[in-house]
Parts: sequence; structure tokens; C-alpha cells
Amino acid sequence: MLFVNPASINPKAKSLVVPKGAQSSINVEVIAYRDLDNVRLNTKLPVGWSMSETMENFYLKKGQRKVFSLTLSPSENAVEGNVELSINIDGKLVNQSSNVIAYDHIPENTMHTTAAVKLAVESTGTITNFTILEKIDMNKTAELAAKAMAGYKPAG
Repeated sequence: MLFVNPASINPKAKSLVVPKGAQSSINVEVIAYRDLDNVRLNTKLPVGWSMSETMENFYLKKGQRKVFSLTLSPSENAVEGNVELSINIDGKLVNQSSNVIAYDHIPENTMHTTAAVKLAVESTGTITNFTILEKIDMNKTAELAAKAMAGYKPAG
């Protein structure tokens, strides 16, 4: 017996890195394996993340696909985590994505995984508000650096 979920939720990327104060979009495709009546794509976001879209109920006939574009933004207190995707169909939570694996040398197979996208906030790499606790002679440091590099020869 072959078990098939009534739908699959397929994010088009596995992860998304967004700078603080910016926003970025990701596409999510829902595929119906039977008629879907009055269902909604649900999202559960990590702490500090927001989504600009409001999800509305939709209908799909068996075999139809619908692509959603989700625009995500981190706040100042956003944490790394997953945006979890799901659909409630007839009281059953469906949160699986499907990925068909097809190569010439093996039989076609479908891999099912949890429908989620890893979210992270991009760091600026800027160091701010720091204090030097030791007095240092920068001229002496520059002389030592020049002496250390005097014998350097690039590769090649």
C-alpha cells in the first residue's frame, strides 16, 4: 500500500540569511494530491521575526500547484530558528515536503521531510563600543610588523 499525504509544502530554499533591518522573500509551493477545499498555509516563526503577508484560505484541485511568496524580516531581537510550514486538512496537520529523487542508475524515489526553512540574521561584522585596556605604542607595533614581514615572499 502506498501512502501519500493529501498535499506537500515545498520551500524553494532550505535556509535564508537576512541582515537586521532588511527583508527577504522565499517561495513556497503547495502541491495538491487530492482536492483541497478552504485550506490555509500556516507559518510558525522564530522569536523576533515577522512576515508581511496575511495568509488567506485557498482551494486547489488534485494535481494543481500554488506558489506563495513569503517576505520575512528580523527585528533587533530576532533569533536563529526555523519557519515551520503546515496546512490543516480535515483536522489533520500536514507539514511534509516532498522531493523526488530520480537518477538513471536507481529507481525513482520520493523523500519526505518536515516543511521548514532555517532563518538566520546576518552579522555586520562591525565592532562597536569597545575599550582598549592596555597602553600600546603603535609605532613600535608597526616596526615589529614590518620586521616580521621583511622576509615574506608570495607563493608562485
